Amino acid sequence: MIIKNFNSYIGKRLRSARQKHQLTQKKVAELLFMEENKISRIENGKQSADFEDIVKFSELYKKNIYYFLEDFNTNGKKTNNKTKPSTNSTNS
Repeated sequence: MIIKNFNSYIGKRLRSARQKHQLTQKKVAELLFMEENKISRIENGKQSADFEDIVKFSELYKKNIYYFLEDFNTNGKKTNNKTKPSTNSTNS
């Protein structure tokens, strides 16, 4: 279940980035030398993107690779990273 949620999460992030750049799946496929149906399957969460694919998308969309991974937790829900845990360390 985690993998399915992860694929869906990554796909949504990739689709959002593509749309913000006003690119079609066909154009992205041409630019990245991929099959158009692969782009579609990844964006719809039906296929996982391997690390090399994510790097290519990151470069195309001018996003840090972590943009596509941030805020994902094992429940497939967006996490709230605005509040960071306290790191109180004292020297004894």
